[in-house]
Amino acid sequence: MGARMVKQCFSILVIFCLVGIVSCGGTDASSDSGVSGVDVAVEDTHRSVDVPVPVEPTDTGPPPDFPDEPNEIEFVLENKTDEVITIKMHGETITPGWFEVFHDGDSLNLFEDCSLCSCDAEIADDSCNQCPGLEPNYSEVNPGGLVSRYWPGTVFPVEQSDGSTCERQGIVPNNNLQARICWWAGPKEIAPDAEKTCVDLSFEAWKEIQVIHQVK
Repeated sequence: MGARMVKQCFSILVIFCLVGIVSCGGTDASSDSGVSGVDVAVEDTHRSVDVPVPVEPTDTGPPPDFPDEPNEIEFVLENKTDEVITIKMHGETITPGWFEVFHDGDSLNLFEDCSLCSCDAEIADDSCNQCPGLEPNYSEVNPGGLVSRYWPGTVFPVEQSDGSTCERQGIVPNNNLQARICWWAGPKEIAPDAEKTCVDLSFEAWKEIQVIHQVK
């Protein structure tokens, strides 16, 4: 009986050893199989999106009807002919006689009139209402030559103030302006009796820096 019990204990011990070997072997087989794992494709849900960059609007707007600082404009008359032409430099005042500026058909006083005082008492002085007594002056423009005069964009409309006539300095309107440039074809001896030629040119005081006409 003692021998049987020893035999049974030995059999149980062998079974436990075999189970342990299988278990270990299974574990080793799994680790030594050379398979490191399975690659799994993962969808990338992050996508780049173009976001528009806001642009600040640029709005300069239309020019004002009465700009604070109008352009200084040069009036030019060129003689592109082979003959002499004649212009009226000025009349009895210093105002140029060879060009005029009109607004809506009305002639504008572009320069101070020495025969009038300013409507602004702070500007008026003893020198106003005194003209140097100029005589009309005519000048010739040779072939290929030119004559020019700058105008700062100011006007001097005539008003009635306290029963007297005066002028008040202002700024030329922006639109509906026409420059009229005149001349005689020939030497100055024919002026002013001969018929003169004139052209009307539209311009904008806030935009133009030169109003030019070529006699051809």
